[in-house]
Amino acid sequence: AAITFGITVNEVNQPPRLSLPPVLYVREGDSIACTVGATDADLPPQAFAFALGQGAPAGASLDPTSGLFQWTAPEDVGATTNLFPVTVSDSGPGNLSDSGTLRVVTVPRFRAVINEVLYRPDATNAAFVELFNPSTLTTQDLSGIRLLGENLRYAFPAGARLEPGKFMVLAQNRSAFTQRYPGVAVAGEWSGVLDRFGTRLALVGKDANDKDVVLQQVDYRASLPWPTNADVPGVSLQLRDARRDGSRVGNWDAGNAGGWKYVVQSGTASSSTLYLYLENIGDAYIDDIKL
Repeated sequence: AAITFGITVNEVNQPPRLSLPPVLYVREGDSIACTVGATDADLPPQAFAFALGQGAPAGASLDPTSGLFQWTAPEDVGATTNLFPVTVSDSGPGNLSDSGTLRVVTVPRFRAVINEVLYRPDATNAAFVELFNPSTLTTQDLSGIRLLGENLRYAFPAGARLEPGKFMVLAQNRSAFTQRYPGVAVAGEWSGVLDRFGTRLALVGKDANDKDVVLQQVDYRASLPWPTNADVPGVSLQLRDARRDGSRVGNWDAGNAGGWKYVVQSGTASSSTLYLYLENIGDAYIDDIKL
């Protein structure tokens, strides 16, 4: 005798498998984007839902449908490995999931900037170029870096470093500079001259193929739109904001060169709080206040 019966096959939901890119690299302050993927053996195909886990660095986003990951690295974070927990869930019974960690390494920017240029000193051969490191974290290795102008050259020796928040002076003549600005250390003495009427100053390094690469530069002039006061003896070009583009003329001003400025102010205090204000964008270093 024949027996007829039916069999119902219930598929067992299989968990998805998360697919992450290899380690990603991004420079400080730059943005990065990539697509996180997933596979699943179940049929018919299921939908995936992506999500960032707890503890992901601030500012990151992950599209739940497409898996598009986006993040902008902080401006001054140094060399760090940033971990982004990622989870993918399927649309099958139980919403099974898989998880992993996306790794993004931040690469420090070149931090030394040309911060001040005195091309017309008020003492013979006392011209100088000042560098500054605006980072709060990263010490800049200057080994092998060169400061180049049309008629100027200086090569930093091996081991030369500029620490966070510190300045470095390169002079036309060490003795003349020290006599004009006593107490200010000179890191090196360049060969050649600093053009009074303008030149392109650049910090130049080497890339992986040993080719020259410009790391930072300023193409100044002694005429408008550059601050013409800098053509007065003893007045220098000074960078307004070392965190912004030093090649833009609008980021430069003119001011008295070198050394501390001593200020005495008399008056009657109206409160127990002392307020100090900057009239323009810039940095102020204050020491030895006496009341």
